[in-house]
Amino acid sequence: MGTENHEELGALVRQGAGFLDIVAFLRKRESGRITPFGVLAALQREANLSFVDARDVLEYFDPQMHPIADADEIEQRWAEIVGRRSGE
Repeated sequence: MGTENHEELGALVRQGAGFLDIVAFLRKRESGRITPFGVLAALQREANLSFVDARDVLEYFDPQMHPIADADEIEQRWAEIVGRRSGE
């Protein structure tokens, strides 16, 4: 896993990528093996999001990080989290 991939995740978040796109990016980067904790750790380490903020959106996923809620609901919650972080 190269440094450029770590920078790319942070850039995706800063550019306003949706959470489902972020999960797809991480799934591809990790060869399909992602966990809720792994997603939280990557968001904290690479995008400077706190565990407390980022964990809220994980309630919409099963342990294998497959969505169990409507995509619009997931993306709305993610937008709230990212907006709260940026002070919007």
